[in-house]
Amino acid sequence: MTYIPEERDQSHWAVQILRELWFTLLYMLLYLPGLLIKLPHRTEGQLRPVVIVPGFLGQTLPFWRLRSAFIKAGHPVYVVPLGFQVGNIYKKGKQLESFLEKNKIDDCYMIGHSMGGLIALAMSYRGRDRVRKLYLVNTPLKGTLTALAVPFTIAGLQMLPFSPVIRSMSQKFNTFSNLQTVFAKFDQAIVPRQNLRMGRFDDVMFAEIGHLNLGMGSAGIECLRELVRMEENKDPLVKAKKASTIQEKSAVAITKVVKTGINRKAAGTQKAKGRRPTVGLKRK
Repeated sequence: MTYIPEERDQSHWAVQILRELWFTLLYMLLYLPGLLIKLPHRTEGQLRPVVIVPGFLGQTLPFWRLRSAFIKAGHPVYVVPLGFQVGNIYKKGKQLESFLEKNKIDDCYMIGHSMGGLIALAMSYRGRDRVRKLYLVNTPLKGTLTALAVPFTIAGLQMLPFSPVIRSMSQKFNTFSNLQTVFAKFDQAIVPRQNLRMGRFDDVMFAEIGHLNLGMGSAGIECLRELVRMEENKDPLVKAKKASTIQEKSAVAITKVVKTGINRKAAGTQKAKGRRPTVGLKRK
């Protein structure tokens, strides 16, 4: 399945390359400030929460536009701060799990960008049970050879195609039904390109270039927002809340009727006991 932006015309490939270069520069420039400045969590919204998990060297700041788009759509939004983002993927998975528990996030949509998708997959069932749907966005599901450029990091070694972590992940994601892969037409950060795909019928190819475009670019943000909207429309939270409210009101009304009946019956019994018998009395 291929997603083509609807709200704007598709850019020329040269413009897409220039845009991706800008996103890459911005991503790196925001790394150090991002260690100190975190995007605040938006806890209010009438729809299900959206949790965004950054990837390798990823901080929260580069995803401010993606966060704003989901807030505007009516979702509570959390961009998860996970430190330097070069460490052990399994430990990051435990951090993510603790984050969900600490913030009492449940029934959420999770967007794992790049290595962030592997971090989401590394969670135990305690964390996965809190996720309604996981979107693996430009995630190296079967590893990437570009990780050879950062062999001095634990995460870099774990993302190599032949690593034990990737072999374990490859066996794991095939057992999950609530996953969907979303990947760019060309991703310079994932080599070979087929390592982005699960090979399912609902895999989504974004019809533009760039690893960071999905998550930072306008068209990429539109793609992710539309996928979440389609999933939300299958079982709208607003309708569920209304139905729950109606059931609660009905239950309260029934309780009141029952209590009223009981009170009336009790009052009638007390009156009957208080009456003086008149049958058989003689007048003097």
